[in-house]
Amino acid sequence: MKKAVYSLMILMLLLPLAACGKKKAPEDAADVGAAPDNHAAETAEDADVGAAPNGYTIGYLASNGGDEWLPDWQRSEPFGSAFTDVTPEMMNAYIEKLRGEGFELVGGKWAKMLYRDDVWIEISDNTEACESASVSVTVRSSFPGLSADEAAAAVGAGGMSKAPCALIDISPEGLFVDTGFGIFKALFDEPPYEGVLDPLFTVKTFMIGGGKAFDVSGLIDAVPADIDGDGAVEAIVLECGPTSGLYSISLRVFGSENGEVVCEAGGMFIPEHSSFGLKVIGGKPFLVSGGRNYPLTVEGAAVRIDDPDNELGLTQFGR
Repeated sequence: MKKAVYSLMILMLLLPLAACGKKKAPEDAADVGAAPDNHAAETAEDADVGAAPNGYTIGYLASNGGDEWLPDWQRSEPFGSAFTDVTPEMMNAYIEKLRGEGFELVGGKWAKMLYRDDVWIEISDNTEACESASVSVTVRSSFPGLSADEAAAAVGAGGMSKAPCALIDISPEGLFVDTGFGIFKALFDEPPYEGVLDPLFTVKTFMIGGGKAFDVSGLIDAVPADIDGDGAVEAIVLECGPTSGLYSISLRVFGSENGEVVCEAGGMFIPEHSSFGLKVIGGKPFLVSGGRNYPLTVEGAAVRIDDPDNELGLTQFGR
Protein backbone atom coordinates (compact mmCIF):
# COMPACT_ATOMS: atom_id res chain seq x y z
CA MET A 1 0.00 0.00 0.00
CA LYS A 2 1.41 3.36 -0.94
CA LYS A 3 2.27 5.75 1.85
CA ALA A 4 1.33 9.41 1.91
CA VAL A 5 4.11 11.87 1.13
CA TYR A 6 3.24 14.84 3.27
CA SER A 7 3.84 18.43 2.23
CA LEU A 8 6.70 20.41 3.72
CA MET A 9 4.46 22.09 6.26
CA ILE A 10 2.93 18.84 7.46
CA LEU A 11 6.37 17.23 7.63
CA MET A 12 7.65 20.05 9.82
CA LEU A 13 4.78 19.46 12.23
CA LEU A 14 5.15 15.71 12.29
CA LEU A 15 8.96 15.40 12.48
CA PRO A 16 9.05 15.64 16.29
CA LEU A 17 6.57 12.77 16.53
CA ALA A 18 8.52 10.65 14.09
CA ALA A 19 11.71 11.10 16.10
CA CYS A 20 10.33 9.57 19.25
CA GLY A 21 10.14 5.89 18.45
CA LYS A 22 12.51 4.86 21.24
CA LYS A 23 9.99 3.41 23.62
CA LYS A 24 6.29 2.66 23.80
CA ALA A 25 4.11 4.28 26.42
CA PRO A 26 3.74 2.35 29.69
CA GLU A 27 1.24 -0.48 29.32
CA ASP A 28 -2.37 0.33 30.13
CA ALA A 29 -2.98 -0.21 33.81
CA ALA A 30 -5.12 1.06 36.64
CA ASP A 31 -4.73 4.80 37.25
CA VAL A 32 -1.85 5.53 39.57
CA GLY A 33 -3.69 6.26 42.80
CA ALA A 34 -3.34 4.02 45.83
CA ALA A 35 0.39 4.47 46.27
CA PRO A 36 1.76 7.01 46.55
CA ASP A 37 -1.17 9.05 47.89
CA ASN A 38 -0.44 12.06 45.70
CA HIS A 39 -1.43 10.05 42.62
CA ALA A 40 -5.14 10.62 43.15
CA ALA A 41 -7.43 7.90 41.83
CA GLU A 42 -10.32 8.91 39.60
CA THR A 43 -13.77 8.44 41.12
CA ALA A 44 -17.28 8.76 39.74
CA GLU A 45 -17.40 12.27 41.20
CA ASP A 46 -14.24 13.35 39.39
CA ALA A 47 -15.42 14.43 35.95
CA ASP A 48 -12.82 14.04 33.25
CA VAL A 49 -12.73 17.36 31.40
CA GLY A 50 -9.48 16.71 29.56
CA ALA A 51 -8.40 14.11 27.03
CA ALA A 52 -8.17 16.40 23.99
CA PRO A 53 -11.87 17.25 23.48
CA ASN A 54 -11.19 18.88 20.13
CA GLY A 55 -8.66 16.42 18.75
CA TYR A 56 -5.64 18.67 19.31
CA THR A 57 -3.15 15.88 18.64
CA ILE A 58 -1.48 16.59 15.31
CA GLY A 59 -2.91 14.65 12.41
CA TYR A 60 -5.86 13.19 14.32
CA LEU A 61 -9.48 13.82 13.49
CA ALA A 62 -11.42 16.12 15.80
CA SER A 63 -13.26 13.77 18.14
CA ASN A 64 -16.49 15.78 17.97
CA GLY A 65 -16.33 15.91 14.19
CA GLY A 66 -17.21 12.28 13.64
CA ASP A 67 -17.01 11.08 10.04
CA GLU A 68 -19.24 13.82 8.66
CA TRP A 69 -16.47 15.75 6.90
CA LEU A 70 -14.27 12.82 5.88
CA PRO A 71 -14.31 11.81 2.22
CA ASP A 72 -15.65 8.39 1.33
CA TRP A 73 -12.24 6.99 0.42
CA GLN A 74 -10.32 3.90 1.46
CA ARG A 75 -8.65 4.55 4.83
CA SER A 76 -5.11 3.36 5.46
CA GLU A 77 -5.06 4.30 9.16
CA PRO A 78 -7.54 3.51 11.96
CA PHE A 79 -7.81 7.21 12.79
CA GLY A 80 -9.29 7.84 9.36
CA SER A 81 -7.03 10.75 8.42
CA ALA A 82 -4.82 9.13 5.76
CA PHE A 83 -6.12 7.73 2.49
CA THR A 84 -4.70 5.76 -0.43
CA ASP A 85 -5.85 5.11 -4.00
CA VAL A 86 -7.14 8.67 -4.29
CA THR A 87 -7.01 10.13 -7.80
CA PRO A 88 -6.78 13.86 -8.56
CA GLU A 89 -10.31 13.63 -9.97
CA MET A 90 -11.61 12.25 -6.65
CA MET A 91 -9.88 15.03 -4.73
CA ASN A 92 -11.26 17.73 -7.05
CA ALA A 93 -14.78 16.32 -6.71
CA TYR A 94 -14.45 16.32 -2.89
CA ILE A 95 -13.26 19.94 -2.86
CA GLU A 96 -16.00 21.12 -5.22
CA LYS A 97 -18.63 19.36 -3.11
CA LEU A 98 -17.47 21.23 0.01
CA ARG A 99 -17.25 24.55 -1.81
CA GLY A 100 -20.86 24.02 -2.75
CA GLU A 101 -21.61 23.68 0.98
CA GLY A 102 -20.21 27.12 1.81
CA PHE A 103 -16.50 26.36 2.34
CA GLU A 104 -13.81 28.79 1.20
CA LEU A 105 -10.60 27.37 -0.32
CA VAL A 106 -7.01 28.53 0.16
CA GLY A 107 -3.75 26.76 -0.60
CA GLY A 108 -1.59 25.48 -3.39
CA LYS A 109 -0.89 22.21 -5.12
CA TRP A 110 0.09 20.14 -2.08
CA ALA A 111 -1.42 21.84 0.97
CA LYS A 112 -5.02 23.04 0.96
CA MET A 113 -7.45 24.44 3.50
CA LEU A 114 -11.24 24.44 3.23
CA TYR A 115 -12.78 26.58 5.93
CA ARG A 116 -16.18 27.68 7.14
CA ASP A 117 -17.26 29.33 10.39
CA ASP A 118 -17.90 25.98 12.07
CA VAL A 119 -15.43 23.57 10.41
CA TRP A 120 -11.87 23.69 9.05
CA ILE A 121 -10.49 20.92 6.83
CA GLU A 122 -6.74 20.75 6.17
CA ILE A 123 -5.64 18.56 3.26
CA SER A 124 -2.22 17.25 2.30
CA ASP A 125 -2.78 16.42 -1.37
CA ASN A 126 -0.38 13.92 -2.93
CA THR A 127 -2.88 12.54 -5.42
CA GLU A 128 -0.80 13.42 -8.49
CA ALA A 129 2.44 12.02 -7.08
CA CYS A 130 1.24 8.80 -5.45
CA GLU A 131 -2.56 8.84 -5.24
CA SER A 132 -2.65 9.52 -1.51
CA ALA A 133 -3.94 12.25 0.77
CA SER A 134 -4.43 13.10 4.42
CA VAL A 135 -7.34 15.05 5.86
CA SER A 136 -7.47 16.71 9.29
CA VAL A 137 -10.73 18.20 10.59
CA THR A 138 -11.21 20.89 13.24
CA VAL A 139 -14.73 21.50 14.55
CA ARG A 140 -15.67 24.70 16.35
CA SER A 141 -16.00 24.34 20.11
CA SER A 142 -19.58 24.08 21.35
CA PHE A 143 -18.75 25.53 24.78
CA PRO A 144 -19.21 29.17 25.91
CA GLY A 145 -16.25 31.31 24.89
CA LEU A 146 -14.79 34.55 23.62
CA SER A 147 -16.33 36.18 20.58
CA ALA A 148 -14.52 35.99 17.27
CA ASP A 149 -14.16 39.80 17.30
CA GLU A 150 -12.39 39.71 20.68
CA ALA A 151 -10.10 36.96 19.46
CA ALA A 152 -9.31 38.77 16.22
CA ALA A 153 -8.46 41.98 18.07
CA ALA A 154 -6.08 40.11 20.40
CA VAL A 155 -4.37 38.12 17.65
CA GLY A 156 -3.85 41.11 15.35
CA ALA A 157 -1.34 40.06 12.75
CA GLY A 158 -0.03 37.28 14.99
CA GLY A 159 3.53 37.80 13.80
CA MET A 160 2.39 37.76 10.16
CA SER A 161 2.16 40.73 7.81
CA LYS A 162 -1.62 40.45 7.58
CA ALA A 163 -4.45 40.02 10.06
CA PRO A 164 -6.04 36.54 10.09
CA CYS A 165 -8.65 35.91 7.43
CA ALA A 166 -10.50 33.42 9.64
CA LEU A 167 -10.61 32.19 13.26
CA ILE A 168 -12.13 29.11 14.87
CA ASP A 169 -12.67 28.53 18.59
CA ILE A 170 -11.20 25.21 19.85
CA SER A 171 -11.47 25.92 23.59
CA PRO A 172 -12.01 22.87 25.82
CA GLU A 173 -14.95 22.60 28.18
CA GLY A 174 -14.74 24.95 31.16
CA LEU A 175 -11.79 27.00 29.95
CA PHE A 176 -13.67 30.25 29.34
CA VAL A 177 -16.07 29.83 32.25
CA ASP A 178 -13.27 29.09 34.74
CA THR A 179 -10.52 31.39 33.42
CA GLY A 180 -12.01 33.86 30.94
CA PHE A 181 -9.54 32.58 28.31
CA GLY A 182 -10.08 31.02 24.91
CA ILE A 183 -8.02 29.00 22.45
CA PHE A 184 -8.38 29.88 18.78
CA LYS A 185 -6.86 28.69 15.55
CA ALA A 186 -6.06 31.55 13.17
CA LEU A 187 -5.77 31.23 9.40
CA PHE A 188 -3.47 33.59 7.49
CA ASP A 189 -3.62 33.62 3.70
CA GLU A 190 0.13 33.92 3.24
CA PRO A 191 3.03 31.43 3.34
CA PRO A 192 4.74 30.75 6.69
CA TYR A 193 8.11 31.90 5.34
CA GLU A 194 9.27 34.22 2.59
CA GLY A 195 9.95 32.36 -0.62
CA VAL A 196 7.77 29.34 0.25
CA LEU A 197 5.59 28.38 -2.72
CA ASP A 198 3.48 25.72 -0.99
CA PRO A 199 1.67 25.92 1.39
CA LEU A 200 0.25 29.32 0.55
CA PHE A 201 -1.38 29.72 3.96
CA THR A 202 -0.37 29.53 7.62
CA VAL A 203 -2.31 28.20 10.60
CA LYS A 204 -1.39 29.30 14.12
CA THR A 205 -3.00 28.63 17.49
CA PHE A 206 -3.36 31.21 20.27
CA MET A 207 -4.25 31.32 23.95
CA ILE A 208 -6.28 34.52 24.32
CA GLY A 209 -7.48 36.53 27.32
CA GLY A 210 -7.95 40.17 28.27
CA GLY A 211 -6.99 41.40 24.81
CA LYS A 212 -3.65 39.54 24.84
CA ALA A 213 -2.61 36.46 22.85
CA PHE A 214 0.12 33.84 23.32
CA ASP A 215 1.22 31.61 20.44
CA VAL A 216 0.57 27.95 21.37
CA SER A 217 0.83 26.51 17.87
CA GLY A 218 2.43 23.29 19.15
CA LEU A 219 -0.80 22.53 21.04
CA ILE A 220 -1.50 18.91 21.91
CA ASP A 221 -4.02 19.35 24.75
CA ALA A 222 -5.30 21.92 27.24
CA VAL A 223 -7.38 21.85 30.44
CA PRO A 224 -8.53 24.32 33.11
CA ALA A 225 -7.36 23.39 36.64
CA ASP A 226 -5.92 24.82 39.86
CA ILE A 227 -2.33 23.60 39.53
CA ASP A 228 -0.79 25.65 42.34
CA GLY A 229 -3.52 25.32 44.98
CA ASP A 230 -4.17 29.06 45.26
CA GLY A 231 -7.90 28.68 44.61
CA ALA A 232 -7.71 30.21 41.13
CA VAL A 233 -8.11 28.11 38.00
CA GLU A 234 -5.31 28.29 35.45
CA ALA A 235 -5.10 27.06 31.86
CA ILE A 236 -2.64 24.16 31.55
CA VAL A 237 -1.28 23.67 28.03
CA LEU A 238 0.61 20.64 26.67
CA GLU A 239 2.58 21.31 23.50
CA CYS A 240 5.16 19.75 21.23
CA GLY A 241 8.55 21.14 22.20
CA PRO A 242 10.58 23.42 19.90
CA THR A 243 13.48 20.99 19.43
CA SER A 244 14.43 19.72 15.98
CA GLY A 245 15.38 16.07 15.50
CA LEU A 246 14.71 15.32 19.17
CA TYR A 247 11.16 14.81 20.42
CA SER A 248 10.23 17.00 23.35
CA ILE A 249 7.10 18.24 25.08
CA SER A 250 6.46 21.45 26.97
CA LEU A 251 3.94 22.38 29.64
CA ARG A 252 2.85 25.96 30.24
CA VAL A 253 0.56 27.44 32.87
CA PHE A 254 -1.46 30.52 31.95
CA GLY A 255 -3.08 32.68 34.62
CA SER A 256 -4.62 36.13 34.84
CA GLU A 257 -2.94 39.39 35.84
CA ASN A 258 -5.01 42.58 35.75
CA GLY A 259 -7.45 40.79 33.49
CA GLU A 260 -4.83 39.77 30.92
CA VAL A 261 -3.57 36.27 30.22
CA VAL A 262 0.03 35.76 31.41
CA CYS A 263 2.36 32.78 31.38
CA GLU A 264 3.04 31.92 35.03
CA ALA A 265 5.14 28.77 34.73
CA GLY A 266 6.56 26.33 32.23
CA GLY A 267 8.73 23.31 31.67
CA MET A 268 10.19 21.39 28.75
CA PHE A 269 10.89 17.65 28.82
CA ILE A 270 12.44 14.93 26.66
CA PRO A 271 10.31 11.78 26.98
CA GLU A 272 11.02 8.29 25.70
CA HIS A 273 7.73 8.05 23.79
CA SER A 274 5.06 10.37 22.38
CA SER A 275 1.69 9.33 23.79
CA PHE A 276 0.49 12.14 26.06
CA GLY A 277 -2.62 14.07 27.04
CA LEU A 278 -4.08 16.01 29.96
CA LYS A 279 -7.01 15.40 32.28
CA VAL A 280 -8.50 16.89 35.43
CA ILE A 281 -9.32 14.82 38.52
CA GLY A 282 -10.76 16.54 41.58
CA GLY A 283 -9.88 19.94 40.16
CA LYS A 284 -6.19 19.03 39.77
CA PRO A 285 -4.32 18.55 36.46
CA PHE A 286 -2.66 15.29 35.43
CA LEU A 287 -0.45 14.28 32.54
CA VAL A 288 -1.91 11.13 30.98
CA SER A 289 0.23 8.45 29.36
CA GLY A 290 -0.26 4.74 28.86
CA GLY A 291 -3.43 4.65 30.96
CA ARG A 292 -1.69 6.27 33.96
CA ASN A 293 -2.16 9.72 35.50
CA TYR A 294 0.85 11.73 36.64
CA PRO A 295 0.11 14.76 38.88
CA LEU A 296 1.29 18.16 37.70
CA THR A 297 2.51 20.81 40.15
CA VAL A 298 4.46 24.05 40.03
CA GLU A 299 7.63 24.97 41.89
CA GLY A 300 8.34 28.65 41.50
CA ALA A 301 8.07 29.24 37.76
CA ALA A 302 8.72 25.58 36.84
CA VAL A 303 6.13 22.90 36.04
CA ARG A 304 6.88 19.50 37.62
CA ILE A 305 5.62 16.06 36.58
CA ASP A 306 5.24 13.70 39.54
CA ASP A 307 6.82 10.51 38.20
CA PRO A 308 8.94 9.16 41.11
CA ASP A 309 9.70 5.86 39.37
CA ASN A 310 10.62 7.59 36.09
CA GLU A 311 8.16 5.46 34.13
CA LEU A 312 8.03 8.12 31.43
CA GLY A 313 11.81 8.25 31.06
CA LEU A 314 11.67 12.03 31.26
CA THR A 315 14.67 14.31 31.10
CA GLN A 316 13.89 17.90 32.04
CA PHE A 317 15.69 20.71 30.28
CA GLY A 318 18.00 22.58 32.59
CA ARG A 319 18.28 19.76 35.15
